[in-house]
Amino acid sequence: PVVTAWCYCFGTCCIVALNVVSGSGEGLGALLAVPRHLWLPLSYSVGVCTVFNYNVLLWANSMLSATVVALSTCLQPVFTCMLALVLDGEPLSPLHVLGCGAVAGGLHIFLSDRGLSCATQEKHQKPPLCGSKAE
Repeated sequence: PVVTAWCYCFGTCCIVALNVVSGSGEGLGALLAVPRHLWLPLSYSVGVCTVFNYNVLLWANSMLSATVVALSTCLQPVFTCMLALVLDGEPLSPLHVLGCGAVAGGLHIFLSDRGLSCATQEKHQKPPLCGSKAE
């Protein structure tokens, strides 16, 4: 986690430096010009959508294999569609339904081929999906 944090810090510095050197953006002035009423949504976006989710991924990696955790990130657009439907009443278009179905189908094919539980994996001698960190 410490190495990853330093990589994010380095990447942020590079992005800021590129913005300043290129002169294409307003730089720090744009951040300081954010209206007062938008700081709470911005803080939520940084705190929950970035920091919280990153920590959840770290926790999941400690409990499951990296393969399962990486595959679960494919569900983010699916959950986004479902939350938009439930919380905002945004209707699902046929492309949304097709995309959600493609993601769910792909995950189902992968997981049904590899087995979902550790007991199934031991029985069929397949590469581990869970418990790989503790071994």
